[in-house]
Amino acid sequence: MKGKSLAVVLSVVAVLLIGTVIAAAVILKSDTGFDLKNNAAPVTETVRLEGLLPGESKTTQHSAKAEGAAIFTVAPERGSESELDPFLRVQVVVNGETAFDGTAEEFLAKGKAEISVDGSFTFSVTYTLPESVGNEAQGKSSELKIIYSLKSVSLP
Repeated sequence: MKGKSLAVVLSVVAVLLIGTVIAAAVILKSDTGFDLKNNAAPVTETVRLEGLLPGESKTTQHSAKAEGAAIFTVAPERGSESELDPFLRVQVVVNGETAFDGTAEEFLAKGKAEISVDGSFTFSVTYTLPESVGNEAQGKSSELKIIYSLKSVSLP
């Protein structure tokens, strides 16, 4: 009886292991980048920032692929809350190159950051509450809508 029970347990473990390996392969094989296409509808990401302590950051990272030479644009829009905007620093980095670095209010005033890309690329947006910020930012929050788009560039 013990032999049959052990065989059943080993069979169940083997089936679970095989299922886990198959699921992992499917997940790893799937494209986890943004579905961002040249000259198509932009992708919008809403970022809510609250409870940040001075010196803390929140970063969103993504990958995408341009079909040939393109201009990648990151454009901010003010969300439903903006109390932290004067204090927040925003840094946009594309393939290791800084496309924007300043306050959220400066980014909103500028309207966008643009950088040339070609093929696969990675990008991140980091929101930081500087260590120098005092009690005036305590308990405040902000929401930003970040709009990502790709526009093809004709090469001469």
